[in-house]
Amino acid sequence: MSFIPKPRRSDARLHCSWKWKSVVITTPNQEYNVKWETLPAGKFRHRDHRFEWTRAEFQIWANGVATRFGYNVRFLPVGPEDSVVGSPTQMGVFERAGYPVAPAESSEEKDQDLPN
Repeated sequence: MSFIPKPRRSDARLHCSWKWKSVVITTPNQEYNVKWETLPAGKFRHRDHRFEWTRAEFQIWANGVATRFGYNVRFLPVGPEDSVVGSPTQMGVFERAGYPVAPAESSEEKDQDLPN
């Protein structure tokens, strides 16, 4: 496990001061960068990125924030998922503890609501 010196000010702003019921955070998955043929190794996808986390780094940070500020967090892939490096973008869905969380619908359940 490594220490991740990433945005700490945003921790308090997002989770402590505002007391959001739900917060969704997405970030590039650094591991997926190997799939971009024109991206040199060790470079970020966009010049405005200050950091890009691996899945483990993002999960360590998000779990720490969730614990400190009374949230549950679940992680979801965004985009096509590669079996080795994951998806291009990763998402953390934070739900404040004590609020009922709606169950995620499966694709089959969603399709049942569509007209034929």
